Amino acid sequence: LIRAGLAMRGRDFDSAQLLLVPAVAGFDAADMPLYAAAARRVLGQLLGGDTGRALVAEAEQWMTGQGIRNPDRMTALFFPVHAA
Repeated sequence: LIRAGLAMRGRDFDSAQLLLVPAVAGFDAADMPLYAAAARRVLGQLLGGDTGRALVAEAEQWMTGQGIRNPDRMTALFFPVHAA
């Protein structure tokens, strides 16, 4: 997640995408669903298209199901450069 954030900060969005894929899988495997949702949401935003929209929707559905009112702001806590 940190490396993906650094890649985004450097506007290297291709590298950020490549780094987020194993980050999502790792957070899922480690039972860290909030981190996984934040990383999945950012990955979806970077990918765009139908696949990206599906990832964002999945992450936001999980977040709202946990009582998170603003998934964008929650994502920013874990990934401050997601809106770069």
